[in-house]
Amino acid sequence: MSQSSPLPTRSLLKATRISYQCSAKFDTVLDRLYAEVGASPVHISSVSDGHSLTEFADEVHKYVEKSDFMLFQIFNHGDWIKKFGVEHRAVRVIIGNPLIAITMMKHDITAGLFVPVELYIDAVVGQPGCRLTYLLPSSLIATAENPELTAAAEALDAKLSVLVKKVVGG
Repeated sequence: MSQSSPLPTRSLLKATRISYQCSAKFDTVLDRLYAEVGASPVHISSVSDGHSLTEFADEVHKYVEKSDFMLFQIFNHGDWIKKFGVEHRAVRVIIGNPLIAITMMKHDITAGLFVPVELYIDAVVGQPGCRLTYLLPSSLIATAENPELTAAAEALDAKLSVLVKKVVGG
């Protein structure tokens, strides 16, 4: 049996949460998001299997041609929280792009903790509009003095901001 010991810990994060309250309906915002990132989750292993780097990049580009992001996963919290009397529609959506992720992970492999990125869309049942919330990627990823990592994370921030503003209609 092998033994392991924890590495020294340190507190690094002070994440920045960004929220948009919008007048668009929950379903409208989800439809706009899916129009940009795809409506079916992509399993990245199936995209990468048996491909050279060039073929892999070409395959990724097919999925991300509209927004630079593809859909990886959807968690519909609204389906189960109503059992506890919480009347919200709520989904957590995981989106990303491995070609963007590698721009950060090559400088710090632990950037993989925060890519792909997450969006949270919620609305109170029976009330107009919805909210879209996410954590600013650079506030999670660029935690050390690493200019290349910081630049790559800030580029992700900018791409994500463009997508979110398009989705919320602003």
